[in-house]
Amino acid sequence: MKRYRKLFEKIVNIDNILLAHENAKKGKSHYREVKEIEKDPLYYCEKIKEMLENGSFTTGDYDVYEKMCGRKKRTIYRLPYFPDRIVHHAIMQILEPIWRNTFIRDTFQSIKERGVHDARKRITKALKNTELTHALQIDIKKFYPSIDNELMKKFIRRKIKCPRTLAILDDIIDSSKGLPIGNYTSQVLGNVYLSVFDHYMKEQLRVKHYYRYCDDILVFGKGSSVLHKLKRKIIKILEYFNLRVNKNHRISSLKEGISFIGFKFFLTVTKLMKRNSISFKRKVLYVKKNHYRLKEYSISTILSYWGLVKYINSKSLWYKYFDKELQTKMSIYGT
Repeated sequence: MKRYRKLFEKIVNIDNILLAHENAKKGKSHYREVKEIEKDPLYYCEKIKEMLENGSFTTGDYDVYEKMCGRKKRTIYRLPYFPDRIVHHAIMQILEPIWRNTFIRDTFQSIKERGVHDARKRITKALKNTELTHALQIDIKKFYPSIDNELMKKFIRRKIKCPRTLAILDDIIDSSKGLPIGNYTSQVLGNVYLSVFDHYMKEQLRVKHYYRYCDDILVFGKGSSVLHKLKRKIIKILEYFNLRVNKNHRISSLKEGISFIGFKFFLTVTKLMKRNSISFKRKVLYVKKNHYRLKEYSISTILSYWGLVKYINSKSLWYKYFDKELQTKMSIYGT
């Protein structure tokens, strides 16, 4: 297995750091920190370069708070924009392409061109296999906080051999127990951590129809008994990674439909999951009642649903609720 050296020089290249600032500030231009750095980006990026080169950079203090993400309450860790978030982007701009090439094809999320719609297309294609009858669904309990720091550092050394780059990564990893939800690096490192498991599933257990979206695992098989045996193996293997599965893991018939990544997959059609449909209806009603005092991002949440339904068999839901009344009230925002 090829291991990469001389990465630090690429990370601290001033053009790479300037690009990291451009990427890190997306959606955050209103932050006070970002506005300050925008006055003289080159000055601040040169300061980051100096900190990295002289070894004075260390992970800052986290602002920790609770946040509801869907139906789950998560502990979010937020680092200062300068220098931490810029440094994280500078690192991953160089390292993420290296790791991306090691991921199996059916690993999704936080990977370029492998988001929800790529997963949907791959799963829909698999369901055309008439021999498949059942699905196994497993999600890992508190995945990011449960990641073993020492194992994480061991796994990154499978591809990275540059000592100065490893020193920065170790500092970020050791800044908390597990990977902090909120760190840009955590998204990529989470995939690196489970990539070992992915390869074991494909290469040792020879599981053909295996799909992973972050900590959610989906496997198709021929018969429920085969998947019951596989489930026990998966639970056992994950123990090596110090990971546990939630009790809601299940095996179900494909004829009943499979809820995954926001969609309900049937053998011949794909629809929005029920809770997403309900959420869409509620947001439409909210916009109709409050259109005169909404901000543009509130409107964009409605339009984002079209990005989901236009590829599946739920267009009737959109046309039913995106009526003339809603279009008229949204027109003030140029939509």
